Amino acid sequence: MTREPVAVSDGSLARGHEALAAGEWEAARAAFEQELARADSAEALDGLGRALWWLREEREAVVARERAYAAFRREGDRARAARVALWLSR
Repeated sequence: MTREPVAVSDGSLARGHEALAAGEWEAARAAFEQELARADSAEALDGLGRALWWLREEREAVVARERAYAAFRREGDRARAARVALWLSR
C-alpha cells in the first residue's frame, strides 16, 4: 500500500491537545483549526470536535467528529474510529 506524503505540523496538534487537557477550549479550537488549514487530519478533526463540544457548539462538534471517524477509517485506524463512533452514538 502506498501512502501519500504527510504535511509537517508546526506543533499545532500538540498545542491543541495541551489546551484540551487544560480546559482552554478556545485555544484548542484555534490550534486544531490551524492544523486543519495546513492539511485534513483525522486527529485535528477529532480534537476540534472535542473543543467545539465544550464550547457548546454541538452541531459543529458532531460534524467534525463524523469527519474524524471517516478519516480514521480511511487511514485504517480502527481503534480510534471505534472510539469516535461510540462518542457519536451517544
